[in-house]
Amino acid sequence: MKNSKYYRIVVICLSAMIFISGCYYDNGMEPPPYVQEQQMTFISSSGTPGNCVNSFVKNLNGTDYAFLSLGNLGMRVLNISNPSSPQVTADYSISGFTEELVVTNIQGKQIAFISAGQGGLVILDISNLSAPLIDSVFNFSGDYMTAVFADEDNKILYAGGSRGNVYILDISDPNNFRKISTYQAFGNINRIQVQRNIAYIVQDGGMDIVNVVNPGYPVRYSRGESGDYAYDVSISGNYIFVANNAGGVTIFDVSNPSNPFNIGYIDTYDIALSCSVSGNLIYIAEDEGGVEVYDIYDPYNPVYLSNYVTSGYAQTVGCFRGYVHVADYSGFVILSYP
Repeated sequence: MKNSKYYRIVVICLSAMIFISGCYYDNGMEPPPYVQEQQMTFISSSGTPGNCVNSFVKNLNGTDYAFLSLGNLGMRVLNISNPSSPQVTADYSISGFTEELVVTNIQGKQIAFISAGQGGLVILDISNLSAPLIDSVFNFSGDYMTAVFADEDNKILYAGGSRGNVYILDISDPNNFRKISTYQAFGNINRIQVQRNIAYIVQDGGMDIVNVVNPGYPVRYSRGESGDYAYDVSISGNYIFVANNAGGVTIFDVSNPSNPFNIGYIDTYDIALSCSVSGNLIYIAEDEGGVEVYDIYDPYNPVYLSNYVTSGYAQTVGCFRGYVHVADYSGFVILSYP
């Protein structure tokens, strides 16, 4: 993930997933006011003892926290209620390699679910941030766990691994987390997003779109392959945006999940490792290239707006309360735009 893409032959058919192409776009709405191009604003940064590969931001009991994935050094928690001055709240040692984590409330308990590489799926009760308790560990026959997503509305957890398996757990009862099914994809799972009972599973080489109305019996809607590593996916209405490494960000209309079609792509400056949609804007983490911003009001014609070159390697990007949060490998960075 450290090889830059400064020169690339632009051939959409090699970087876009193999679906049917679309054409005209009209959502019947008046366009929003033009967003003036301007520089992103640096707010603050916080160095980390280990490599910051991912972050998850959530408000707990009125305080905003960033939970950082630090690889071999586990997890760090930052209080970011004052974005200009993040404060270290706690560091937790996790057995394994912390790839991704999510935090959710289950019957009054704050629970962190951590994809911990060879350490499996680690579940922590963090109701008391100063004294977390290991609730349980799922090893899934030694699978290397790489991704995790919590469907908070339905209390279902999705955990992905390097063998192409997505393990689906019922987490409605904090005293009895239990696996209910396994979905077999085709590559190393990099990210999982679920919306409206549809799971988007991006992996090395492409993406599966899966019906999870009944999570005990997931059913594939469609599968698409790409000529590169699909690292992340962000959803906006009937459109999804896939960070596809050297292929930039590919864009799909998924109004019919059984027949998604590619409507275009964003030719990013550097490799696209992560993307996050907020309103009409998409933020893209691009390794050495930092973060780029595009206006996607018309997803057929994304418009470049701005970029910010971070001091490290931008691995993941997310939006929360109007701020842009970047896991920058050497630390955690907070930006704003516009």
